[in-house]
Amino acid sequence: MNQTTLAIPVPYSLRNEVITGDSFFQQMRERGLSVATTRPIYSDPDVVRQSWLLCPNGATYTDTTFYHLFSKTAFRRLLRVLLSQRPCLKASMHALFPNDADWHTIQTFLQDQELLREDQDRWKRGARCFGIRDLGHTLEWYIAEWFRRNPHFDHLVPVRHGVTCYRGYERGDLDIVALLDHLTLTIECKSTSHVSTQELSAFLQRASIFQPAIALLLIDTSQSTLDGIIDRLNTLLSRQGTHSFLETVATAPGVYWNGEHIYVTSIPESLDTSLTHILRIV
Repeated sequence: MNQTTLAIPVPYSLRNEVITGDSFFQQMRERGLSVATTRPIYSDPDVVRQSWLLCPNGATYTDTTFYHLFSKTAFRRLLRVLLSQRPCLKASMHALFPNDADWHTIQTFLQDQELLREDQDRWKRGARCFGIRDLGHTLEWYIAEWFRRNPHFDHLVPVRHGVTCYRGYERGDLDIVALLDHLTLTIECKSTSHVSTQELSAFLQRASIFQPAIALLLIDTSQSTLDGIIDRLNTLLSRQGTHSFLETVATAPGVYWNGEHIYVTSIPESLDTSLTHILRIV
């Protein structure tokens, strides 16, 4: 019997039907924001995702395997290497994971899901991520999914990634918008700590235009200190005439807050931990 015929994909279309009933667009209008476009929730062509529950080779996984792996910094680092267009020596890839068991688990999963393929002494991207240029939209999708799956909330949180509103259209899209009861939260994601002053200025401009209760700049680096970025942001805030500057939050490693609605965080532990810190401060 041909095993390929037995493969069972993750039922993203069914999930999409459930999520689209979360009243996101209606609640945005009630908050004075008319949405022009959002990126597809579970069919975004620029998002790396798990394809199979039962793989063509017979391996089985839960539908949240990729979601949980993506929270780990080393896993995201590996995916960035795969998407860089350059084949990677097997030894170099293995070196990202000090624990052999962790590497074996991740390698097997990625190969089973057709995200990783072997080419002699090198690893290359698999067929399921050929058209994806970088990890940016996957990071946005993960954070939106984190809000949907978070047990902290007793209801489905209306949240989208890649949101463009008619107001501020010329300023580009909002990476993530989450509607937490009476609070609006916007998140801007950076996949590296090399963030230009122009990008920091654009983040503050969007926060000023949309006036969310929480405007978070999330920088996907394991560095717990972001002094250079924070200094530049505080300079920009000063030019806006504010006297509320970003300072470290003692109880939340990697998190900075200006006492009002501007937050910045790195990822010194995991995405889950850093996002949880932000909610606890709020």
